Amino acid sequence: MRILLASSSSGSHGGGEIFLRYLGEALHADGHEVALWASEHDRMDDLAQGFAEFGEVIRSPYRNTYDLRARSLGASMHNANRRAAATGWATWQPDIVHINKQNLEDGLDLLNAARDGAIPHLCTIHITQSARYLRANNAWLRDTLSRCALTRYPGLITAVSDRRQQELQSFAGLNGTVRRIYNGIPDVDPVQIPEWRTRCRADLGIDDDQMLITMVARMTAQKSPQHFLDAALKIGRRLPQARFLWVGDGDFSTQWDRWVEDNDMADRITRLGWQADTRPWFAASDRYLHLAQYEGLPLAILEAMRMGLPCFITQSMVDEVEVFRDSPLQVAHSNGSEDWIGNIEAAGALVAPTRRLYEKHFRAEVMAGEFSNIYREAIAQQRA
Repeated sequence: MRILLASSSSGSHGGGEIFLRYLGEALHADGHEVALWASEHDRMDDLAQGFAEFGEVIRSPYRNTYDLRARSLGASMHNANRRAAATGWATWQPDIVHINKQNLEDGLDLLNAARDGAIPHLCTIHITQSARYLRANNAWLRDTLSRCALTRYPGLITAVSDRRQQELQSFAGLNGTVRRIYNGIPDVDPVQIPEWRTRCRADLGIDDDQMLITMVARMTAQKSPQHFLDAALKIGRRLPQARFLWVGDGDFSTQWDRWVEDNDMADRITRLGWQADTRPWFAASDRYLHLAQYEGLPLAILEAMRMGLPCFITQSMVDEVEVFRDSPLQVAHSNGSEDWIGNIEAAGALVAPTRRLYEKHFRAEVMAGEFSNIYREAIAQQRA
């Protein structure tokens, strides 16, 4: 098949966009022709450069929803965006267009472009919390626009987790027509892991007998960096050998640095900026702690599982993903309880089962196989 992956172009560094590279690479390895359609904005350069290693890249004058003055209202009526998408897609002559939306309200113009054309299409949505849930400005209007666009969209829709699937069905009244396909990531060469671990721990000044606890995410309120700092303080009291690492940039960084200084934790907590390749930092780690408030299915958790890292996540994330229930993944309580901290030191026994969970459900090849099947279904549905 000729598969065109169309990005709503929010930026190259978020998991919802990196998903396109992992999916495209796995589809290419499976014998499909793949292309990426994305905005000309320079924030999409990194994704485009990476995708070009195995597929064609088509850049467009398309403007992301949040670059428009009226946001989703502007996008829903933006004829220039609509035409740019439809023209760019038709030029490549794909068998199917796969639209990738980060949330409910972005890329409504892409849904309109898909409805206008004759090319089979489907859409993936990563974050399904409504504007009302997020207490956004003009929430009623923004949710109404998103709901109308999704209700009118005739293609198949996929969600990245079980709860996202349920919320999409409820939000837009789609009556069970939303499919769930878990995110997947490519495996790593195990030969590289010892070298990565040695090098990165040396760079961080982490001794062999110290436990490195890591989180990889944008440093924004959604990802709960303050909760990570609070947890680091509590864990550090119980486990003096623990050290902490955050990998990612964001607008919380100034507040983070001030907190670390005020609490005299500079020798125990390290912050790195965004890293083009996070695999070495996962290899250097001993535990993974993910405390984000709301997510789709974060690639960072899957990257930790891939390395066999014992993972401590919120109850809400366990509720997101059916296979996380009754799994090796542990719940990190954010309600003040410190009972879970005692499990961190003993979690080494979870390495092998955590790795097996990744292999069964979250490899890129598994994701690509499920999407190949749904692409064929969408093509047959369009022809019918």
